[in-house]
Amino acid sequence: VDTLDVDAYRDAVDDDTAYVHVETIGNPSLVTPDFDAVADVAHDAGVPLVVDNTFATPALCRPGEHGADVVWESTTKWLHGS
Repeated sequence: VDTLDVDAYRDAVDDDTAYVHVETIGNPSLVTPDFDAVADVAHDAGVPLVVDNTFATPALCRPGEHGADVVWESTTKWLHGS
């Protein structure tokens, strides 16, 4: 769905949805979703919000403070200099 269109997330969720997934900074668009609003959509549907925070890193963004249930970062990209 369009990362910035919260209603698109709502429309895409159905009975088969296991979780809602977003990137902190979308690739390749470089836009940032409204975590709080998307978390509300996911939680209203009874599923977790999963956020890929690789690009932003926890130094710049903490999605868990904005409703994310699971946050993951690939440490090989930015955190340890590989």
